[in-house]
Amino acid sequence: MARACSNKVAPDLYTYNILSNYFCSMGCLELGFAAFGLVLKTGWRVDAIVINQLLKGLSNRKCVSEAMDILLPRMPELGCTPDEVSYNIILKGLCDEKRVEEALQLLFHKMDDRGISPTVVTYNTVIDGLCKVQAVDRAEGVLQQMIHKGVKPNNRTYNSLIHGYCSSGQGKEVVRMLKELSAHGHQPDVVTCNLLLDYHCKNGRCTESRKIFDSMI
Repeated sequence: MARACSNKVAPDLYTYNILSNYFCSMGCLELGFAAFGLVLKTGWRVDAIVINQLLKGLSNRKCVSEAMDILLPRMPELGCTPDEVSYNIILKGLCDEKRVEEALQLLFHKMDDRGISPTVVTYNTVIDGLCKVQAVDRAEGVLQQMIHKGVKPNNRTYNSLIHGYCSSGQGKEVVRMLKELSAHGHQPDVVTCNLLLDYHCKNGRCTESRKIFDSMI
């Protein structure tokens, strides 16, 4: 394609975007950056979609520091600005590496400083990350902040908190979360029920597990 005449099948920005996305998703990060380099070489305008693919590739490889310290700050130099997707990718990478303090700083300070409003995906990412490191009380603080900002929690929000409380053996808090789930107009889904089944079975409460299983049907 590169050797073809410009009026035939020469690669364009979309071609390189496809290549970059494919290489990054396959873990071939060097090839993803090579495709990105070709975009810069041709002088095409870079958008956030292209950069976000590279951010995700770095985060998946546990190189979130490079994504956060090198690529993210350079986005304005390349003619685009980080969007909520960019920050969601970085937050997911930080939480996967259990760097929840940095994730909280990014959520409550850096995003706000840049005028980027967190979405339900943003909050869910941080809440899930906190719950996985047994910081469920802090996750609830993020939930309250989320509600205060007018972002409605969904099933995934509550499932993360239920999982956190189940993991720490706080049965009363699990019940409270289930009530909150219903109070906000949601119903337990298959993930919720699986969490409860696992929790009761591990604690030898087979009768309760059977009731939950029957209620699913």
